[in-house]
Amino acid sequence: MEKLAYLQSKCCENGSACKVRGRGSQKPRKRKKDRGTFRRFHRSYLRRIIVNERGDVLEFVLIFPITLFLIFFAITWGMAVYTKSATVTSSREAARAYAVYHDEDLAKKVAADMMASTLGAEDVDQESVERWKEKMVHLEEIEYNGETYCKAQVNFRLPLPAWTGYYKFKNGIGVGASAIFKKEYIPDGMSGG
Repeated sequence: MEKLAYLQSKCCENGSACKVRGRGSQKPRKRKKDRGTFRRFHRSYLRRIIVNERGDVLEFVLIFPITLFLIFFAITWGMAVYTKSATVTSSREAARAYAVYHDEDLAKKVAADMMASTLGAEDVDQESVERWKEKMVHLEEIEYNGETYCKAQVNFRLPLPAWTGYYKFKNGIGVGASAIFKKEYIPDGMSGG
């Protein structure tokens, strides 16, 4: 008690009681330099998002790109499977036409028509179909065990609109298929081609 009376007499000259200990007796702290409102906002905002129940925003930010990637991948996979089916059908028809009619131009035309009708490219100009036909349809005859087989290889470059920014897929992906049929010998005058 004596100590308190001594301190009061020293700090208060007019005799009024002052607070020796407590909030009133402390000097206000000097604030650190303002580091910018954005930094304070950024820290507090991130802390609120991560700690509080407002973590839904963080969850959305993490899940949305993954979901978008899976959707684009599923669409691309579907396009590739559909194109693979079209190339298989086209190569089978080209090999069949080549095996029966022995005409390369007819077999290439059959392959091009089949690809155009299956992939819905009827609106494509004939010049690009001709270029595709010459570059992407390969026909050959194979000898095996004394018999002749006709092989047709059909390739197609599938454009990928969802992946154009990724350098590996700028030119699309190659989808191809081949088919082999035994060459048939038709008596002269019986060919319908």
